[in-house]
Amino acid sequence: MLEEENTFSTERRQDVAISYRTVRGAAYWAGFIGIWFIIAGILAFIGAAAILFFAGNLVFFENEIQTFYGFSVEALAAAGAVIVGGIITLVMGAKLRRTRRSLEDYIESGKVALIEDALNATRSFFKIQGILIILFLVFAVVGVVFYALTLYFFT
Repeated sequence: MLEEENTFSTERRQDVAISYRTVRGAAYWAGFIGIWFIIAGILAFIGAAAILFFAGNLVFFENEIQTFYGFSVEALAAAGAVIVGGIITLVMGAKLRRTRRSLEDYIESGKVALIEDALNATRSFFKIQGILIILFLVFAVVGVVFYALTLYFFT
């Protein structure tokens, strides 16, 4: 694998001209979207706190065993899911902010390594997004199958 990368970099390397306008625009939008991802992550943490504060003592299933330090298991599970989503959102926002920073540094210095860093952060962002989309599709299919089986067996 390492040998292939060296072959690729020496045999196919070409000088690529990137316009200032393109890099500046990509940096702006990566920063803008990154900020909104970070805001969404912070709002997720506030939402998790709200779930625990407002719905912490509501128990949907009448069983005293299903409480943990005064919180219902349902509220803890919901808050935990929201916290995991918030962490993922914060990481994705940080990746986009890193892309913005690397692109702006490239504009100032012209060092090609900074473009590679920006593309690596963007690649990580897209990889996380792709994994989340695959997970969503799997959960959607499982949910539809579960719903269909429920209708079939209980109607």
